[in-house]
Amino acid sequence: MPAKRIRSALTGAALALGVLAATASPAGAAGPPTTYGNLCYQAHVQNLGWLNWQCDGQWAGTKGKALNLEVLRIHINGYWTGCFRAHRSNYGWDNSLQCAEHGRDIMIGTTGMNTAIEAVEFYAPADRRAGGRAHVRNIGDVAGSHPGGDMSHVVVGTEGRALPIEQLYLVIQ
Repeated sequence: MPAKRIRSALTGAALALGVLAATASPAGAAGPPTTYGNLCYQAHVQNLGWLNWQCDGQWAGTKGKALNLEVLRIHINGYWTGCFRAHRSNYGWDNSLQCAEHGRDIMIGTTGMNTAIEAVEFYAPADRRAGGRAHVRNIGDVAGSHPGGDMSHVVVGTEGRALPIEQLYLVIQ
């Protein structure tokens, strides 16, 4: 008789845990970051989903696992605006910039389409410096470039080479 009660209790506990696991959000997916910096970003990675928030030069994504960065969610603290767009495999550059500001997060890229981000473009306010770096498959770490020498504008990653970003970081100074 005690064996039946134990089995029943274990079955009930397993069912309760299953319900909790089924309704829980993926790690770091919901809400703004819990650690704050000037510029925070959250990576959605192929086969893994949403990873934890990173801020101000911390790496987001994975390295050496051949998993594509598919979406980047961006959160700004402070009263400034940053505009972003993605260059995606088999698509090219997004048609328009998405601008994030205090209290308004944005996402660039796509989920559920297995479409890798190959480059990210970031425009900071004219009086600030934008920077970043990407870990690109088959190349390794690539420093961001400043088109036209404009330090408030940075492009990280590659375009036209079909090489996905696996990991990146962004900074503003």
